[in-house]
Amino acid sequence: MDSHTVSATGPLRKGSVEKALQLSSLLSHDIHSPAVRISIYQNNYQLALLNCLKTTFIHTKRLLGERTFKQWADEYIEAYPSQSEDLNHYGEFFANFISSKSSDSGNGEAKGSLVLFHIAQSDYVKQCCYYAANNQAFAINRFINMPLDVQMNTDFVRQSSLFLMASSIDLTNISSIENIENIPFQESIIYSLFFRNEGKVQVKAIDKALYDLLLVFEQPSNMNGLNETQLEILPILLREGWLKMAGAVV
Repeated sequence: MDSHTVSATGPLRKGSVEKALQLSSLLSHDIHSPAVRISIYQNNYQLALLNCLKTTFIHTKRLLGERTFKQWADEYIEAYPSQSEDLNHYGEFFANFISSKSSDSGNGEAKGSLVLFHIAQSDYVKQCCYYAANNQAFAINRFINMPLDVQMNTDFVRQSSLFLMASSIDLTNISSIENIENIPFQESIIYSLFFRNEGKVQVKAIDKALYDLLLVFEQPSNMNGLNETQLEILPILLREGWLKMAGAVV
């Protein structure tokens, strides 16, 4: 019987031996080198941010292709390193960044860059919507029974999980889009509402009046500042649970 030991899975290939030796070297002494530690940290950090962008910008990556997406993502990471330990919202400026890259590269005309911007922004808004705080219950019966002057002076604010977008493309079914060139470009603006329903982000088209009113309640506002049309629409927002009371009610 030969005296040398054979692996239970068979002899190691050359590449496996080299990798094993590299790992052994790192574990023995090189890992203690500050330069090596910094290099490993930077590589892991870069990979973590790249994975965040891939996870967030799903449709953007699908339409751009793996190679182009990774190239632009690496450049974005270099230009915009994360400023927060929470990576769920990383990529705030990615839509603008890749739209600019698309224009500079000559891969498409202005229309194509604009479409790419809206798709990327939609991906990011969905991510924000998914990780937003849960909606707060609105006691509508309590509100109805309040004196009129108290109702008029009660401040409302939009729920944290609601997001809005105005776009020239239909954002409700982006998953069906196969390539950027064939995306229908609308003459009129399409207004979209992003909301979370049973743990899933959904997108629905809404009319401009509803969109404008939801914009009003991006900041705490009461009924005194609404016009007649907005007062007529307000009950829809309350019934849907899209608003919450801002602060304590006296």
